[in-house]
Amino acid sequence: MTKLLYSGFEQDLYAPNSRAETRSKQSIIEEYKAVRQSTITLYKSFDAETLQKEGIASNLPWNAAILGFVICGHQKHHRNILRERYLL
Repeated sequence: MTKLLYSGFEQDLYAPNSRAETRSKQSIIEEYKAVRQSTITLYKSFDAETLQKEGIASNLPWNAAILGFVICGHQKHHRNILRERYLL
């Protein structure tokens, strides 16, 4: 079983440097769609063995299958933010 180690993502450091306020609504939506589609394409390529590969992220054990569910919930969260803040 392959184990990898990744540090966590610190959104509070990223956000002020992202320059999101300089982007158009359309560019943010296009990026969201591209990232979502690339993630779907990636997961379609995974077989059962790949989905069970494990690693450590943010000091917690994860496998690719679990991360797929987390990604789905996270994209729903971001979709809701887009709708609430930009599409109303």
